[in-house]
Amino acid sequence: MQLYANPHRPDHAENNAAFLRVVNDFPQISLFQPSPEKAPWHFQCVIDLGNDPQLINFWPHTMKGQRDGYKAVQGEHALRGIIEQALIDAAEEPFDLIEG
Repeated sequence: MQLYANPHRPDHAENNAAFLRVVNDFPQISLFQPSPEKAPWHFQCVIDLGNDPQLINFWPHTMKGQRDGYKAVQGEHALRGIIEQALIDAAEEPFDLIEG
């Protein structure tokens, strides 16, 4: 996987290395680039465990991520958190709401 990095920004390479550490801890997710020609810095994954698919956007060079419907987060700990929560949410069994 080729990650975008501005050669004049050493923090991009550091962020990319941290991003790879994070995603390598979650072998059940597969990253893809929705538009590599127009946005080589943007990656996504869909976590689909059969119940409620979860879309996550990533910008590795800035160490940012955003779950569909939620605010963006930044940093290694925050990225781990959104992936972990997306895995939990994707695995939850749907339930019917009964109003009384």
